[in-house]
Amino acid sequence: MHRTQTRFIQETERPAQPSFLCSPANPARNAPFFLTAALGASLLGTCARPVLAKSHRPKTTDALSGARIAQAQTNKPAADPDKRGDIPPALTVPVGPDKGNSPAPSPGNTPPGAPGTTPTTPGPTTTTPTTPTTATTPTAPVTGPTLPPSTTTEQPVPGSVEAEGREVVNVKVVGNRVVPADSILLKVGTRRGAAYSPNQIRLDINAIDALGFFASVQHQVTPNLEDPNKVDVTFIVVENRVITGFKFTGSSLVPAEDIAKVLQSKTGTVLNHNTINSDVTKIQDLFRSKGYAALVTDVHQADDGAVTFTIQEAKVSSIVLSGLRKTKESLVRRQIRSKPGDIFNQVKLRQDLSRIYDLGFFDEPPTLKVDDDPKNPGTLIVTMVMKEKRTGQFSVGVGFDNRSKVTGFVTVGENNLGGSGKRVSASVEGGGTGGERTFDLDFSDPFIGQKNAGYDVSIFDRRIFREPRSVRLFVPGATEKFFYEEQRKGGRLNYNMPLDLDQKKALLFGFRDETARLFQTSGVGVITPVNLPINASGRVAAPSIGFLRDVRDSRIDPSVGSRQQITLEKGLRFLGGNTIFTKVDLDLRHYLPLMRGATLADPPKLVAAGRLVVGKSFGQLPPFEQYFIGGSDTVRGYDIDEQFGDNQVFGNFELRYRVQKKLQIVGFTDAGTAYGGRFSSNVGSKGLFSVGAGLRLQTPIGPIRLDVGKGSRGVRTHFAIGPTF
Repeated sequence: MHRTQTRFIQETERPAQPSFLCSPANPARNAPFFLTAALGASLLGTCARPVLAKSHRPKTTDALSGARIAQAQTNKPAADPDKRGDIPPALTVPVGPDKGNSPAPSPGNTPPGAPGTTPTTPGPTTTTPTTPTTATTPTAPVTGPTLPPSTTTEQPVPGSVEAEGREVVNVKVVGNRVVPADSILLKVGTRRGAAYSPNQIRLDINAIDALGFFASVQHQVTPNLEDPNKVDVTFIVVENRVITGFKFTGSSLVPAEDIAKVLQSKTGTVLNHNTINSDVTKIQDLFRSKGYAALVTDVHQADDGAVTFTIQEAKVSSIVLSGLRKTKESLVRRQIRSKPGDIFNQVKLRQDLSRIYDLGFFDEPPTLKVDDDPKNPGTLIVTMVMKEKRTGQFSVGVGFDNRSKVTGFVTVGENNLGGSGKRVSASVEGGGTGGERTFDLDFSDPFIGQKNAGYDVSIFDRRIFREPRSVRLFVPGATEKFFYEEQRKGGRLNYNMPLDLDQKKALLFGFRDETARLFQTSGVGVITPVNLPINASGRVAAPSIGFLRDVRDSRIDPSVGSRQQITLEKGLRFLGGNTIFTKVDLDLRHYLPLMRGATLADPPKLVAAGRLVVGKSFGQLPPFEQYFIGGSDTVRGYDIDEQFGDNQVFGNFELRYRVQKKLQIVGFTDAGTAYGGRFSSNVGSKGLFSVGAGLRLQTPIGPIRLDVGKGSRGVRTHFAIGPTF
């Protein structure tokens, strides 16, 4: 609060007006005002949240006194009902801060008429200014009418104590050059005809100062020329300089022209403290929207009117990994591209979290915790918090099928062997009509070298039961359905070679050596089963090469980005191979968030996802190498292998709404067809189309899918483990 002292002095005793810009002779005062803030919780908010919170308003340092002035909101006095109105648009500003207490008058400024002093002739009076004055020559002198000279009255007006309560005759403003006096007086509660009140004057000074246009606000009380028992009140202001331009120092991340676009302050206008404070917030918000942590630590207006914003960009002091129990820290750090000493970049850190989550060892996406580094001001300690899940697998089961009778299986596996990220699994299945045994052995190491190249190898003896096939006989109009089994023995080797450190692009190499046999087990229908040429067997020796581009935010649960893959596979007479064919496959996927979330830990509520798959073959494709359409992975609402042929094309579109963090509701539509070839089931290129809905539930064993689709043959329900796409 201001402590106002009023005294009458001679006109010649009027103190020099303080300057908004300090004298060049005083190097300690080389800035009109100084905005400061500290990195830390005020900027970053709750540490567990990866999104930066809005920073507090900086504090302003008075250029004359060097004292810091808190930007606290004050109560604005009510305006005179007869003078209500708005400040011109260019001058409209919020009510600003209270500058605090003014210093008490020094002994050399003892008011005349006080005890122990000799009374002087009454004259103009002044209060102690809101900021202490200096003896320097002002660089921005007050302009305006000269205050009236003092006059002698028969009954001198007493000192400051007796001035309180006297009637105010005139209230005016001097020193303003651009800001209209009427706009200033609208903020003043002291009115003509009212009693003079030091408390009201203090509120008036605060209200004028809160406009933000002035470097200094003072007032004078003088006896009225016509009635010395009454007083005139004059508010003396020193305007800020006109802005001639903007400069930005310390910013290496955001171009100056982009920063200038967000400023509310404009060239050619008087500098306004309130608007500058708003500009500080806008600049910091701009950096935050781009994923950076930055503070405006200083704002300075030079003598030529140019305003310079000094920006401090926060750097990463260290990266701490929390929550790892089994997984090796070195494996996780290989997924992190951010390094200590880098400028804090939340977008880059989100990508690091996404790569860590894609390892598949964690229950949920990792989160960020950010703290100030007390040992290194201006830097941040980044903590990545993770929660591991069980990666081992052991299952025993019994199944029943009306074709293969009773079967049993045992599966054992580990997806994070020794915390190294290597995967190993083995499964054995036995039973059925012939008592056959099948097995699968798989091993993969997806983290080789700095770029995380990887390979996987598998050895297998598998038996696949195909859905009944409708085969067109040579009798016109006659068809018959057959049950088929497909048996494959052999092995596969795949190698993934990333082309960049971000693993967004990669070359794919593969080779498979398999002995395949497709044979008829039984038939249904009105015609007795006959041996058809569709019974076939052969050995496939096929190398493949492909290209992958994956820019999705997550490979486990994507919500934004896209994925493209093209693969060329060639069956050769090599290493015993006896099937000659060529396959070209294209897989395109795209994800668009419609209701975006803030962070990886808070994913989008609504996502549109689409996929297009095209397969084309050349040469004599054996029936066991055909494309199959229908079922949970291609066109839902139809039986598995509803259509088959030498070529395929199908598409899926889904709207995924996240009910909870691990639960989604999905609406979908699928369409596609398999066609061409000697043994195609699709005569006349008839396509499949379906619509439906489903649920997605994230579990420790992977996403579980339940879909219900309606196609041209009715409604089908599909249950599967793993994402659709």
